[in-house]
Amino acid sequence: MLRRKLNWLLALLIALTLAGGAGLSALAAWDPYAPGELLSPQQHWAEQVRLAATLNPEQRADRLLGILTWRLDDLQYRAGTPYELLALTELDTALNQTLAAIEASPTTVQGRLLAQLQQLAARYQAVLEFLPLVKANYPAVYAAALD
Repeated sequence: MLRRKLNWLLALLIALTLAGGAGLSALAAWDPYAPGELLSPQQHWAEQVRLAATLNPEQRADRLLGILTWRLDDLQYRAGTPYELLALTELDTALNQTLAAIEASPTTVQGRLLAQLQQLAARYQAVLEFLPLVKANYPAVYAAALD
């Protein structure tokens, strides 16, 4: 009788773990949360968990380029709102991670990765023009972002 209960408990624990993993993966893969929203920190945490599981340097750099694209979308979405600085800070963090991952990737793929990064950098420069709150309230941060 006790063994049967333990088997059911173990099965329930396995099912909850699988469901939690699927939910975590979905939270990291979808990008519905912008900086300042309630689940945004959990989404970022889930992304970092997925990145930690990505051992291939090229795949890690590709994944980080995708995250950087999301952060750029977030910055554009949050421009002119009180979350503008938070979005810029999160983009800066993603940019630093992406640069390190590209540097750690094989030299045979760095050209492709840098070309994608260059496209994102051009878009980033355009988005910076539409950050009135950071420009007015945090001129040093804005100047650093332009560099």
